[in-house]
Amino acid sequence: MSAPVPDLKPHVRPPAPGSECCGCCDGIEAETPLGIFNRHGLSAIAYRVGDYAHFRASLHAALSSSQFAALSGLKARDDADFTIGLIDAFACAADVVTFYQERIANESWLRTAAERVSLQEMGKLVGYRLRPGVAAETLLAFALDVPPTPPATLAPEPGNFVTGVPASLVLPSGLQVKSVPGPNEKPQTFELVEALAEARPAWNAVRPWLSEAHLPQEGEREVWLAGTATTLKPGDALLFAGAAFLSGADADNWNFRLVSGVEADSDANRTRVTFARALDAALAARLRKPEDLLQVPLLITEYEKEWPIWLKAAALDESRIKRGAFFDSTRIAVQAAIAGAGVAIGPPFLFAEDIAAGTLVQPFALEVNSGNSWWLVYPEEAAERPKIAAFRSWILAEAASPLAAAPPVVPTATASPWVHHATPAADAAAASARTAARPRAALRRG
Repeated sequence: MSAPVPDLKPHVRPPAPGSECCGCCDGIEAETPLGIFNRHGLSAIAYRVGDYAHFRASLHAALSSSQFAALSGLKARDDADFTIGLIDAFACAADVVTFYQERIANESWLRTAAERVSLQEMGKLVGYRLRPGVAAETLLAFALDVPPTPPATLAPEPGNFVTGVPASLVLPSGLQVKSVPGPNEKPQTFELVEALAEARPAWNAVRPWLSEAHLPQEGEREVWLAGTATTLKPGDALLFAGAAFLSGADADNWNFRLVSGVEADSDANRTRVTFARALDAALAARLRKPEDLLQVPLLITEYEKEWPIWLKAAALDESRIKRGAFFDSTRIAVQAAIAGAGVAIGPPFLFAEDIAAGTLVQPFALEVNSGNSWWLVYPEEAAERPKIAAFRSWILAEAASPLAAAPPVVPTATASPWVHHATPAADAAAASARTAARPRAALRRG
């Protein structure tokens, strides 16, 4: 059994009145595929070989065709019949397919394409790339005419005073507004993006808020202060106290920052103050017990054994820690901790000034001996040289001072407001007993 091969039926006008076309042969010939012809210059092309009605009529005609003798037994033409229902479903599917086929065909010509990607791909055929569209956006303020009031001497009778000005109106989306052109310019047309559901003349006097109070938030590196006579300058210090600090609920809920820039905005009567380090949440408030160190980055130095020794003494699993950045110097690691990079560990006596100034604090009292020591080494024959002897006496006096005799490795933390970082320190007391024990070349840490 072969499919019907109908004649192409081009789009033609209806027959003229009085013609010999009586329509008695309708329904016995296939009406698809239709012929396709499009003249030049169209904004849309026709590319469908049929629609639902054409496909359904063609299938009905095929049921009566002598080419399909096997279908001669199907006499029913009622829409409730299963065969007719199946034909109807196929006609619907063919209608959908040809609809999208026509849409795809329209995307193949520059004049009829409606999708941006179609224009982009056609442009690529000649080496052209689409450029971004150019448009302008602005804010508009509408002032409505105020309805005039009737004269006081006018009699209050209906129709005596008609203004024609409504009490309220709607400004629809797409409302066009033209700009006032300058010299040698043309007016530009703007359209409302959103409709204004209600506008009233009485609202002409409503003034918008020009500023709004904003409290500094975590992560911000600038604040706006009211007024311009703040007398602030780069290098000045600012203290930010949180609500929990002011209420006494959290003594660590504060930030201390050095000003890095000051910009006065005279037009808005305000001052922009910036600082290099962002405001951050109080880490010290979370370091209540040694286990809390597992939740913060631990900064690693070249003396990597210090953290394992301290963590073991604190009964903490080293495998559970969050390893932070690596530094080849304890001093650099502590500076990174002060900057908010994490928690450092090192000798407290080396950072006594930072601790005294409050930029470093010690969150835990646990102290351990890291096993590190310092040695003063020099040639044995140079022991009695005045310079060597003077330096040796000075270094021994420094090592024996109360500051140098601080506990061994002690975790401390930055006292910068909102951020605290721990740093355990090394045994300096042992240095005074071992400084002259090994004659070699220089002062080094072992």
